[in-house]
Amino acid sequence: MKMNIPRYEFRKENKALLAEFLKKSEEYKSNKFCNLQEHDRLTNILPVNEHLKELLIEEVVDITQSDGDISEGHSENLQALDISIEDVFNAPESSQRILNETTIDDITYAIKENLETEKCLSASVIGTLHKSDLNLEDVFLNLSNELNYEEVLNLGLSLNSALIGDDRIISHFIKYLLLKQLAVEFSDQFQSIYNEFCQRYSNILMEELTNVILNTKTDYTRVFLQYLNESETNFKSKLFRNFIFNCTTLQDNHIPLIEALHGTSDIDSLNKLVEIMSMSANNYSTNKPFGKLLLNVIKVLGKNIQTLERPMNHIIATHKSVWKGKIQKQYKENLQDSILMSQSFRY
Repeated sequence: MKMNIPRYEFRKENKALLAEFLKKSEEYKSNKFCNLQEHDRLTNILPVNEHLKELLIEEVVDITQSDGDISEGHSENLQALDISIEDVFNAPESSQRILNETTIDDITYAIKENLETEKCLSASVIGTLHKSDLNLEDVFLNLSNELNYEEVLNLGLSLNSALIGDDRIISHFIKYLLLKQLAVEFSDQFQSIYNEFCQRYSNILMEELTNVILNTKTDYTRVFLQYLNESETNFKSKLFRNFIFNCTTLQDNHIPLIEALHGTSDIDSLNKLVEIMSMSANNYSTNKPFGKLLLNVIKVLGKNIQTLERPMNHIIATHKSVWKGKIQKQYKENLQDSILMSQSFRY
């Protein structure tokens, strides 16, 4: 059913501005960034308004008098002036998809150009990112293939200093750009940006990081672990807790991650870690990284080891790596300290 929606009427006082626009569009028609194929496609989607063309032709001629006679390009460009709401509603789905793709490409180009020339995002580009009908995920996917190291850094600085009202913008930046860079190269600048996001967008960063570390099956890069290890203490503790209470099975790549995070953890998180290690003890009985982690966990637990005596006895009895001697020694020392402390409270 065709909708009877009236065409938009341009006000008479705007005729000169529209005509000037046509003149400029003709001048830049040969520009390498001009997409003539897209222009023709849009012209077919948005048909000509003959009345508007007649109103503007006089203004176009007046404005271009000094440049000679009006060219055929102006006549062609007049066809693109009238955008009918009715025609947009009735455009084929494929045409709507083309329009959306063009918008995403345009925004990607605008962001990259801002970052190349100004080293930051303009207010207008940030405003465009807040449009409700924009597919933000596709925009940031595009950006992940277009932006270099410095541009990602400057984009992060811009987002951190701007007032962002849509959490999706931050979420997609973290997912597709920030975390990608954190796995590649370490720098004090990126550590600073990462730590600022830890404070300002703690919950969003926590969610994205947890998804990554739980769903990654391959080894984490040393660079990535270095960023985590140098995180702000409170954030690192919360991240470890979030990870360990959502982890069901210990994997090889989890061990260096736990080493980077567990040092500042609360007792409940450490108890959960020991529980997971106990369930996996048979699979890691000769694993050296597992043995080293076990020794470090025992050191961190200190006098609290007595509450975990049963699972610890199982892990230590099962373990056979070169770390076993040091593990047994540290475990006995902690138990003795725990017993002495308990006795002192009795008197």
